[in-house]
Amino acid sequence: MTDFKAIKFQVGKEEILELAFDQPRKTPSKLYPGQTTIWYGIKPLIGGENGFNATESLSYIIEGLGLSKGDSVAIKKMQGDSFAFFTVNGKTKDDVDNLKVGFQETSTTQPEAVTEFEKATASDKERLDILWNEYLKTQIPV
Repeated sequence: MTDFKAIKFQVGKEEILELAFDQPRKTPSKLYPGQTTIWYGIKPLIGGENGFNATESLSYIIEGLGLSKGDSVAIKKMQGDSFAFFTVNGKTKDDVDNLKVGFQETSTTQPEAVTEFEKATASDKERLDILWNEYLKTQIPV
């Protein structure tokens, strides 16, 4: 049986790895009942690391980008305000979500223009109406 030696991701440091399999190994977690352990095998590194444990979010990004055996991936652990998250080849989970629903990629999450809501000095009802109309503009037609 092959020994599993996991690479440990450090915040802010990008790791470039080559995937060794088309799919990750998913097994029930022994430490956390009801959760799944996700293991990605990689081409062994000089230090002997031959894979990594992925969060569901990290796995979602890898699968969403269609990466498989032989593909190089650049994984970077980032620290948000209250949690850590990963990027894969510079893409976040939000980027993958946008690709799945057909949005164009953006380089920022900030709106490009000030909304009518932000300009309003009207009553609460009028402000809510403006906010509702702005929300409706963001919905995808079905």
